[in-house]
Amino acid sequence: MILLAGLSSCVDDNASWREERTYLLCNQVWVDYYVDDYGIDSEQILEFDPRGYGWETIIHYYRGGTEIKEYEFLWEWENDRYTSIYIEYGRYDYLYFDNVSVTHTRLRGYFDGIWVEFQPYFP
Repeated sequence: MILLAGLSSCVDDNASWREERTYLLCNQVWVDYYVDDYGIDSEQILEFDPRGYGWETIIHYYRGGTEIKEYEFLWEWENDRYTSIYIEYGRYDYLYFDNVSVTHTRLRGYFDGIWVEFQPYFP
């Protein structure tokens, strides 16, 4: 039985692809620097845990100070190609991170319909 389990895991390319994509996603803390709709310098920081938990921090840099918003969420891969992530902040509060491309140095895609490009975060 152990032999069969070992063989099936070697043949299951989809599982290894999922593990690789999850490793790349969860092995970094990701940051995107941007100017919001009101002209405020901002950053968005995402952290994914392989068990399906995540954390988001949004920082706005105003002239008189800084505003920090922190959110916890649940996440899961939404499709078999591992290019879409379902993110749930709470009941009826969710979004999709679509067309996801993740490498060691970039996390890109449409975050709730807006194109974003994250890079590894080094505080």
